[in-house]
Amino acid sequence: MQETIVTRIKDRTIKDISVLLKLFEQQERLNQFLVFRGQTSVFGKPPGEQLYPSVFRFIREYDTLDIEEEIYSDFYNLIRIHASAALDMKNAWELLCYAQHIGVPTRLLDWTINPLIAAYFAVEDGYNEKFLQDKTADNDGIVYILNVTSYSSERGGGIQTSGGDNRLGFRGKNIQDLPTDRSFLWYLGGHSEATIQTGNVYSPATHTDIQIIQPPVIDARIQAQSSLFSVDLIDNYRAHDSLFANHLTRYTIPAKRKGTIKTQLYRMGIHAGSIYPDVNGIGRFLSDRRDREHWVKVTKSDHHGG
Repeated sequence: MQETIVTRIKDRTIKDISVLLKLFEQQERLNQFLVFRGQTSVFGKPPGEQLYPSVFRFIREYDTLDIEEEIYSDFYNLIRIHASAALDMKNAWELLCYAQHIGVPTRLLDWTINPLIAAYFAVEDGYNEKFLQDKTADNDGIVYILNVTSYSSERGGGIQTSGGDNRLGFRGKNIQDLPTDRSFLWYLGGHSEATIQTGNVYSPATHTDIQIIQPPVIDARIQAQSSLFSVDLIDNYRAHDSLFANHLTRYTIPAKRKGTIKTQLYRMGIHAGSIYPDVNGIGRFLSDRRDREHWVKVTKSDHHGG
């Protein structure tokens, strides 16, 4: 059977949420594993140096892993009295996913299988008054689109589901199938003895690729956000966009269009209350309700005045 050539999704600027949804008008895209990430702005320039995991995002000039070790050690010691009942304290990968989930800087990077959720994170500050007052505000949002199917194909099927099944099924790799011999896991309770006891022994030369992983559903927010994480299994840091190279696409959302797209998403049921299905989400949802009224008033005034 002749291998299907996967065409790259082109970078573009979008001003309407419908443009993002048009990705799936092609049958080809419906059969591909696409993941999405939204940011209210980029973290750095040029492209290829923007998707650093949070633990490395602002300390790259030090060229050290010491801060990661200290953060993980402190997290492991401090989380015990606050840990969710659903959390397995003996599973270092699960602890790492939970740390990322509650905002601890980690080497994981957030993604979602839902493009609307990624768009929400790109325009979350869309009712911010500075965009209404300063029309030159250079704080464009961005939606990253990663074609996992084409990336995995290029890497010889390096990203697969459990059991080596090449049909990705729009899921990441399960955490129980990830190597447990990585040094950064030791500071989360992982150690070599546990690796040997579980029979999950890997040589340092294997599983060195970047992986898309499926986090355990520790609480409702992970499920509501259709969360996935990418992780670099090398005991070092690299920008994830430079690793994904030509399989990564950037959709830019101009700052002045953020409010419109955020309102479109609200009409589609994507808002703070659905993204954050907890008490914190209620506060964000009601704050947005207030801010949206102001945004509508100002944009109407600008429209009539222009």
